[in-house]
Amino acid sequence: LEKDLSERKQNKLIDKNTNLAAEPKVNRGKAGVKGSAVEMYGSSFDFYPARVPPPIARAVVPSKWQRVSGNTSKRGKSSFSSKSGQQGSSSKSGKLKGDDLQAIKKELTQIKQKMDSLLESLEKIEKVSVVASLTAKAISFS
Repeated sequence: LEKDLSERKQNKLIDKNTNLAAEPKVNRGKAGVKGSAVEMYGSSFDFYPARVPPPIARAVVPSKWQRVSGNTSKRGKSSFSSKSGQQGSSSKSGKLKGDDLQAIKKELTQIKQKMDSLLESLEKIEKVSVVASLTAKAISFS
């Protein structure tokens, strides 16, 4: 039996975590010293690379801001009339649709101009905020 054990040791067939009585060793690390993950859990996890799920694509949901009551009275009631009010010749309904499209285009242009103005204001506010924070940091260092 001893001869057999010595041969195993020589051939390195005995696992380093198994003692001669074939009982698994308790891995007790030194107090205050942390072992590596490989020592603690084994290296089997190295074969399975971590899979990170792709970021969730969030749909752009328009915010529900109230419309600014300003130029809405210029359109009048006829710009978005119902089908029952358009019971005339086809050229008349085509003209109404064209008017509707022009009114929509004009309103969208105004909205775009307001959005551009708001974005410019936001950029100015951000610049002022950055300058103020840098100034505060410079004062705190001196």
